[in-house]
Amino acid sequence: MALKKALSQLCFPARIPIREVISLAHKAEFDGVEFKTSIEGDINFNASREDLKKIYNMLKDFNLETASVSNGANWTFPLTSPDESIRMKGIEYAKKTVEIAYHLEANAILLVPGNVTEDIRYDMAWNLSLDSVIAIGKHALNYGVTVAVEEVWNKLILTPLEMERFIKEANEAIGEEIVGVYFDTANIIPFGYPDHWILYLKDKIKRVHVKDFKVERPGMVYTVLPPYGSVNWPKVMKALKDIGYESYLTAEIPVSQLAKETTAKYISMIIDDLIKLAW
Repeated sequence: MALKKALSQLCFPARIPIREVISLAHKAEFDGVEFKTSIEGDINFNASREDLKKIYNMLKDFNLETASVSNGANWTFPLTSPDESIRMKGIEYAKKTVEIAYHLEANAILLVPGNVTEDIRYDMAWNLSLDSVIAIGKHALNYGVTVAVEEVWNKLILTPLEMERFIKEANEAIGEEIVGVYFDTANIIPFGYPDHWILYLKDKIKRVHVKDFKVERPGMVYTVLPPYGSVNWPKVMKALKDIGYESYLTAEIPVSQLAKETTAKYISMIIDDLIKLAW
């Protein structure tokens, strides 16, 4: 099975029409689109099945698939909040994202598991996050949608060993393998090596974000177009091949408002070249 390419809605400003995102993905020869749920917007948490059907049909008109759906309430309603009302709202919106993914025929969602803050200790954050993900995962079982947890700059889950433990504990509590990993190639660059994570987590990785960061010195990290950053792409692609990864490579790279079509095409061609490194 060949790897597929997707363009994430996260690449674009919130105001860009969803039809334009789909059209740009089609013109740039992507296979799919990663959508994002939101409190307001085309795919909001109150979207009806009819609304989602229109988006799905639009996608099919361009011969594309839904690669995955990102939960748009990750940071506004964190799953680690000690405020029960905020945390429960976060769980509710994540469950809605699962349902939306199902109706858009995606079998995975992206979920940020919460964060550690000055007021939320690591152990507290871990336990609250795990409880939240278990609740979301049990709901996801009804829809056959994988809850893919992403490693982000949230001071929580800082090593692949912790990620493996988190996923294992969640699935054991749920009783099914419904929680996995959404691996971002760039997010761990300041404190780790992407290929190490890939080779350790293996088939727990359900989706991959293609992104690149440039690290000039500790504390100075910024986004660049791949392959001009600090990600060792030959090692990353070889690692993905070694673990038998066969799903989407989804671009999460800022697309210039001044050159949307050109940038989207560049990203698509870069992913093609990355695939050729190991396949």
